[in-house]
Amino acid sequence: MHASLPPRPRGRFWLYAPFAALALLACLWSIAWMVIRDRTTAALDAWLEAEAAAGRRWTCADRTVAGFPFRLEIGCGSVSLDRPEGSAKLGRLVVVAQVYEPGHFVAEATGPLQARIGRFVREVFSHRWLEGGRQPAGMRIILGYRWIL
Repeated sequence: MHASLPPRPRGRFWLYAPFAALALLACLWSIAWMVIRDRTTAALDAWLEAEAAAGRRWTCADRTVAGFPFRLEIGCGSVSLDRPEGSAKLGRLVVVAQVYEPGHFVAEATGPLQARIGRFVREVFSHRWLEGGRQPAGMRIILGYRWIL
């Protein structure tokens, strides 16, 4: 005679598995975003060094890299370009790209844009540029503006 075994309790694996998978996916995405941020920062530093070697010294004051979780945002408190022939200075610049569409970006700059050629100084733009962008198929720049009162 066989003694009947008590029914085996059902596991709760399928109850907790989706939440564990979601937490793992969030951790992996966070790591991937940090890698993308670090590579972007390294590429920007390399570009600035290459420009300096070519005689063009770019300065990005108070550079920030942010935008977690789905975009990458590079911001500068002010941007300036110094060359032997002259220089240019711009207010705040923010460039934003979506992580899932890295070939498209939107740039926003706040004036004034001041240019110096030789001993002549000229304020080129004193309004705010709203949008400039590049798409993979080619160059497309939109410069709209709104007057700041």
